[in-house]
Amino acid sequence: FSILNSIQVGVPPRHSLPCLPLRSMKSAVCSERGRGRRAFLQDACTAFSGHIIVGLDAKDGKVAVEGWSKMTGHDVTDLALKFQDYGVEAVVYTDIGRDGMLSGINIDSTVKLARVLRIPVIASGGLTGLADVESLCKVESEGISGVIAGTSIYKGTLDFKAALAAAEKFSAQGGS
Repeated sequence: FSILNSIQVGVPPRHSLPCLPLRSMKSAVCSERGRGRRAFLQDACTAFSGHIIVGLDAKDGKVAVEGWSKMTGHDVTDLALKFQDYGVEAVVYTDIGRDGMLSGINIDSTVKLARVLRIPVIASGGLTGLADVESLCKVESEGISGVIAGTSIYKGTLDFKAALAAAEKFSAQGGS
């Protein structure tokens, strides 16, 4: 189980994709461009098989784009399945109604998405503290591979070292 500190990185235009320093990165996360331009995402998955993670931002199960300013009406599960077929390595699922609010991860929606996919889901949006990390560790077997920690670190509600230690301890105990 991984706890990731979120870092926003812009992806260059499609023709520049081979220039990304993927030798020094495990994966690239595609969000706006990945959702808005499916040909870009398909090309990226072909060129960098096993190294593309797509970000899906949603509220009430519907995908949001353009910095969350536009709700598409597309079902997050349907789009995640399509992106899985393209060959993405994983999905970062952000519940935008909770992101930055320190209101707790939407575990039910995250698990619901993970259950229909063959690829891992990384939870995002609302992480408050250690209790959220522990709750996510308990559902790791459902396909949840990690969580994005942003505001909880910046505001001091999550001790990153303690969270990592708890996740490692949970994994060492075989998930119990």
